[in-house]
Formats: sequence, C-alpha cells, structure tokens
Amino acid sequence: PRAETLALIRRYYDAFNAGNPAGMLDCLTDDIEHRVNEGAHRIGKAKLAEFCLNWGMEPLFLLPAEYQALRESVRALAEAKIAPAAREVDEHARYPKEAADALQSAGLAAAHVPEEFGGEGADALGVVIIIEEVARVCGSSSLIPAVNKLGSLPLILAGTAEQKQRWLTPLAQVKGFSYCLSESEAGSDAAAMRTKAVKKDGGWVLSGSKKWISNAGES
Repeated sequence: PRAETLALIRRYYDAFNAGNPAGMLDCLTDDIEHRVNEGAHRIGKAKLAEFCLNWGMEPLFLLPAEYQALRESVRALAEAKIAPAAREVDEHARYPKEAADALQSAGLAAAHVPEEFGGEGADALGVVIIIEEVARVCGSSSLIPAVNKLGSLPLILAGTAEQKQRWLTPLAQVKGFSYCLSESEAGSDAAAMRTKAVKKDGGWVLSGSKKWISNAGES
C-alpha cells in the first residue's frame, strides 16, 4: 500500500540524515520483504516460487545449495574451533591463532585465491559467507579472511604472473597478507594517506607512520 511505502521512505531518509547505516539497511530489508510478501499474498507463495524458478530467478531469500553447504560447514567449524577462544582473544587483545590455524587447515583463510595458485577460487559471495559465519562467534577472527582478500586483491587484479606465483601461492598455503591503511589523519579515506614509498638506489624508501597494521607480525 502507498502509506506503507511512504513510511518506509521516511524511515530511510531519517536514518540517512542521522548517519545511521544500520537503520538504512533495515529499511531496505523491510522494503524487499514487504514486496515479496505482497506478491505472495496476491498470487500465493507456491505460484510466486514457481514464477521465480520459471524465469531463472532463485527465491530472494534462499542461497543456492552450494553456498548453503558452505555456510553450514563454516558455522560448524567456527562454533567448534573459534568460539571457545573468542572471549580470551578479546580480553587480552591478542591475535586469534586458534582461528588462523582452523581456517587455514580448512582452506578458508584465503579461499579467494585462484585454484592455479593453490586456493579454492571462491567468489565474492563465498568469501562474504566465510567472513560472516566467523564473525558470528568472533569479530576479531573474521578479519583474517577479510584482510587476506583486502591485502591481496590489488595483486590479483594488477600483478604480473611472476608476482602472483611468488605471493599468492604462500598466501593460499599458510602465510597471510597485511593491510596497512590507518594513519593519524587517514582511515577509510585512503586519499588522505601521507605515507609514501619512493623507489631509490635499487630499493624503496618508506616515510610516514601507521596507527596499526592488520595481520602485522603474522603475515
């Protein structure tokens, strides 16, 4: 109905103006759910599902079977191997070695690495599911697969064949990547970074400072 649609739009813009991304996402989720429910009410749920399948569309809120299987396997691993140490990891602000070992043993620490370099060749949705399920039990540990992809993506997109072979192969096997973005004056605003690398005398001269480096000491 028009009134419900207007109410959703009003909620969305209120959340936007308040700088509340979670509220904005809730509005979008409610809107999708409202549209699906409205369609199901008009033609029936069975007819709606049949329509989606006939036109090659998966039902909106169902993952394909292979992704659902991935979610279930990662959830089982996370609850058994990562969750028990999560509280202690946070309380002592330490690197989650237990999670790193469990993810690496299962081929999930850098599942995005192409198969030709020893990885699983997981696509973006697969990696998101891995990160999400690990984050359910330990937010800190979810940064292991996240940073491994974030740090290596420039190499995957623009690296030479030699560079990929040299760095992606060990990434898939055991050695993670680091990601050093955050500075005193720059975080997500990468354009504000002041640290520079200048090629000089056959090497590189680094100048600048970082607040922290994700995966540093373990990569």
